[in-house]
Amino acid sequence: MSGEGLDALERQVNRDLRVIEHPKLKWLPARKHPTGAQIYDVLIVGAGQGLSASLARRARAENITPLLAARNTGKLEDLLKETQGHAHPCDTSEPASVDKLFDWAASEFGVPELVIFNASARARGPIAELDPDEVRRVLEIAAYGGFLVGRAAA
Repeated sequence: MSGEGLDALERQVNRDLRVIEHPKLKWLPARKHPTGAQIYDVLIVGAGQGLSASLARRARAENITPLLAARNTGKLEDLLKETQGHAHPCDTSEPASVDKLFDWAASEFGVPELVIFNASARARGPIAELDPDEVRRVLEIAAYGGFLVGRAAA
């Protein structure tokens, strides 16, 4: 793999998520397998059955190993079998949990070439009726968690 698979995944993610490309974005070179083949990994944080599952399938189709992180990795069993991926539990609202995730990924697979943050939680209802503690939990998972993952990936 000459990097074309990773480039294709990057373009697809950018199109699907309408991400604006940053001019300083640089990709790490792929690691080499003992056979000489290049190895690429994508770490998908907040994996589930929707968008992240589609990205994991697309990664595998491009010979990129999906590393999936979720609060409940048990829900990923079928996806892991389908994509030959690997999973690790992670609560994105907890700094220690995010650090353990990145330690696991680096020690088992090397530094991932791509990290996708897709963790979310929802508080539903009219704003005047939302429970402030529930909204705090949502923001800790989605916003603060995004910060923690971005920091760990940097």
